[in-house]
Amino acid sequence: MPFKPAHATKDHSILEYSFSQHIFHLSQVQTENTTTGTTLWLSAQCLSSYIAEYHRPPSGNALRAIELGSGIGLCSLALHALGYSTVYATDTRLVIDRILARNIATNTGTGPGSILVRELDWNVPPEHWDWADEQGITSASASPTLTATTPESALSSPFHLVVSSDTVFSEPLNQPLLRTLHELSSQSQSLLASSESRSARDRPPLILICLERRDPSFIDSFLTAARENWGFSTDMVPKRKLAKVMQKYAEDWERNRGEWDGVEIWKLMLKH
Repeated sequence: MPFKPAHATKDHSILEYSFSQHIFHLSQVQTENTTTGTTLWLSAQCLSSYIAEYHRPPSGNALRAIELGSGIGLCSLALHALGYSTVYATDTRLVIDRILARNIATNTGTGPGSILVRELDWNVPPEHWDWADEQGITSASASPTLTATTPESALSSPFHLVVSSDTVFSEPLNQPLLRTLHELSSQSQSLLASSESRSARDRPPLILICLERRDPSFIDSFLTAARENWGFSTDMVPKRKLAKVMQKYAEDWERNRGEWDGVEIWKLMLKH
């Protein structure tokens, strides 16, 4: 099944997608109190398609990726299918227990690479993160005696790609999300600079954020804060480039292209 607008699939309990020689069977949950993390939205479909066209890892390279707000898991599964050696699929405990863990387990085979499902609450300050905890980086089960400054809990390998889709929609979440992105970039850049070539110091992890421009002023304020308060560069993927990708992956693109007009992908990178 090719990618479709969200309103065409919202009543489906199971979605079947063919992606990079893989077939995903994704459960989604519709309830009166449903969150954006339990159903599939346009942004996750666009981001997965764009990564497939422009950000496949080179053959033989062990690259790591992390997704913030994984929801039902499409992007994380896509990263795994495209060849990223380790993928962290992160979300709140509610979303993990309701849908994410099940979808990852159902669709992850015995091939190379791994997907690690972890709780990552953006409201938890980075000094309380624990990368060694198998339940969550910000899990309540994490040992209170461990902090991110100890060898046991620190990030041991860098991320080369950070992705997130449909997570820029709530004012109270903007600063926690940007703080989380900044910390992931800082930790990864430090490890890249110390373990790889000198040129790695000029290449902090790329961040790809896909969003729908439902409220232009709100989106602009988020991007302004990313630049002015957190030191990120912000560059939008040209609309024509994204349209070309979706022509390939979306069903009846010409007839339904209006459904996708508000979707944007932004590249963020931490500046020195």
